[in-house]
Amino acid sequence: MSSFRSKVKKIKALSPNIEVTEEKGCIVLRGEADQWETVVKAGRLAVDRKKYYGVINDIRLKGYQPKEKLPSEKDSLYDGEKPDVLIIGGGLTGCAAARELSRYRLNIMLVEKGADVAAGQSSRNGGAVHVGINYSPSSQKNYFNYRGNVMYSRLSKELDFPFERTGHLMLIGAKWEKILPKLLVMNSKRLHIPGVRYLNREQLLKIEPYAPSWAYGALYMPTGGFTSPYKVNVALAENAVTNGVKICLNTAVLDMETKDGKIYSVKTNRGTIYPKLVINAAGVYADVIAQMAGDRTFTIHPRKGTDIILDKKVGKYIRTTEVKSPITVLGKGRKLGAAERIKMIKFALSHENTSKGIAVIHTVDKNMIVGPDVQEIPDREDVTTDRETTERILREQMQVAEKIKPSDVIAYFAGVRAPTYEEDFQVRKGIFCKNILEAAGIQSPGATAAPAIGVKLAHWAGLI
Repeated sequence: MSSFRSKVKKIKALSPNIEVTEEKGCIVLRGEADQWETVVKAGRLAVDRKKYYGVINDIRLKGYQPKEKLPSEKDSLYDGEKPDVLIIGGGLTGCAAARELSRYRLNIMLVEKGADVAAGQSSRNGGAVHVGINYSPSSQKNYFNYRGNVMYSRLSKELDFPFERTGHLMLIGAKWEKILPKLLVMNSKRLHIPGVRYLNREQLLKIEPYAPSWAYGALYMPTGGFTSPYKVNVALAENAVTNGVKICLNTAVLDMETKDGKIYSVKTNRGTIYPKLVINAAGVYADVIAQMAGDRTFTIHPRKGTDIILDKKVGKYIRTTEVKSPITVLGKGRKLGAAERIKMIKFALSHENTSKGIAVIHTVDKNMIVGPDVQEIPDREDVTTDRETTERILREQMQVAEKIKPSDVIAYFAGVRAPTYEEDFQVRKGIFCKNILEAAGIQSPGATAAPAIGVKLAHWAGLI
């Protein structure tokens, strides 16, 4: 049975109302489902990186009407503008691209539908600068995370934003789990990540004196760090503006006109713009923008996560970033046989693992952040929080930061990540549209990778 027919059979088993086709090098899903979980499962089952560009999942959730929050402004402020480059999205990726492009003699505009830059996920994450220890060498996540991580020390000095490189720790809870850190040390050598090593409990306590009592040891990754993502975003934007970039806030892209495989005009709530080149850095709406341009090969499925901020008085209990190993999480309170241990190790090493787990993070402001969790949701802009979720996250993380308590909570917030079903970045030139550059699927480790993605986009755009 061909891989396509096999996928069709598995997807149809989820719901007979789903239609599966092959179109323009993509697997396309249409139809209707009663549960969002079914929509997401179908999208994941459709993935085939070797044969297809990507998955276009247009399955509707029964009874759900998507709503986008648009700015109230309606005028002709930017009508008739003819920039060399139009960047859509004022998050970290868009502003990093704008800053890099400002090195060239180009007329650059950046449109952001929010009232300020960093209005989306770029201001709604814990600020970890990731190591990238478990990425596939061939993935875009690995390529851009590695380069972005290296860039942070220089960037923080150039743009005067806070950054600390104190390392990340993956805690393990049993002696047999030592195999996972050993395998990840081997992978770090393959990925050219320096200094990664296993720590026994005595060595762990020298780095983290308040490490949990159950931690047998840890994988130490010294290149990990943390920053303030919204301060990075603002610094990139300010530098871009200083260098001549025009940032247009409260400006939403509503439609595009294409001619002969190129974007001719971009309609916004503040007038129609006529760019030579468009950079799509629209976050959770990147697939919507790609669809307007006739260049869509991917689907964003919103993934919500909640973070909790704790008082500075408990900030001293964490110096780095700590996370339980996936094996410790899954194997908690269970006696595991050899086959199940092997299965868990494979899961922990999987490049398709959708979460690094809920972490305890030291912030540049000397607080502690715990989170985020993972919730697949249909609403791209649902940043609401609820008591049940925050209590669950705190309860789980009190096992890692044993000295914290509920009264230490001072705030909590949620953000919506923008993954594709391929679980990798989609940073590329247009496939079906000649004058667009795509920067889509920029979820974790997006804050780390953004500066390097900006360099790549600027290099391509600078050649126009």
